[in-house]
Amino acid sequence: MPAGVALTNYTGSCTITTANTVINAKLVNCSLGIRARGVVIKNSRIVGDVGGSSDASFRLEDSEVDASPNGPRQATGVGSDNFVVLRSEIKGGNRGVYCRRNCEVRDSWIHGTEITGDWHASAIRMEQGSTIIHNTLACDWLIPTPQDGGCSANLTGYPDFAPIKNNLIQGNLFVANPTGAAFCAYGGASGGKPYSGDATNATYIRFIGNVFQRGSNRNCAAYGPIDSFASGRPGNVWSGNVWSDGGVVNP
Repeated sequence: MPAGVALTNYTGSCTITTANTVINAKLVNCSLGIRARGVVIKNSRIVGDVGGSSDASFRLEDSEVDASPNGPRQATGVGSDNFVVLRSEIKGGNRGVYCRRNCEVRDSWIHGTEITGDWHASAIRMEQGSTIIHNTLACDWLIPTPQDGGCSANLTGYPDFAPIKNNLIQGNLFVANPTGAAFCAYGGASGGKPYSGDATNATYIRFIGNVFQRGSNRNCAAYGPIDSFASGRPGNVWSGNVWSDGGVVNP
């Protein structure tokens, strides 16, 4: 939140059904369900998560979302359709942001992953129409659980529920996690999923000008910086992606 903002307690409904509702400079002690279009949340702290339905839209700016303030909670901090996140800190849960359809995340810090049992985690999961620009992305749970729970990657994109397509990932910092994450990013072309064989899957995926931290193993994550990026598929671009200490990162 910007310096000098004084929060007052939010006393409205935790389910927003009125279009163009504005929540400004509030401490919100519940999860917000967005069920209307044009909702704006700014200069606020949400102790819980923010979730929108497919026929709603919202904008979150200059705010903090804490999806699991009391320990591990299987939750997504912000999701999943028709939203914009600007200059915000999103922490907790086993997933920071789920960009299912038509989302934009810019200039934000996503971290503080919480895992127990067999949960798998990511800072952002992308699906279709994601614009992810100039963020710090950290799936930072450091040690896998005895049930093999842990970080899949800072950025994931699996064709479980739909083809992965039309996503721009530009100018982000991928924070290293060599002990707790398999990769730092996924490119959408994972095999063995329900939509892996779809002709549009893993197309128009653009990784441009991102920085990957080396980490203690010099590889960003346990197995490498990126998995399942299909360079030859229509519209895919891999350009200007570098290591934090210099050198080109290849998919």
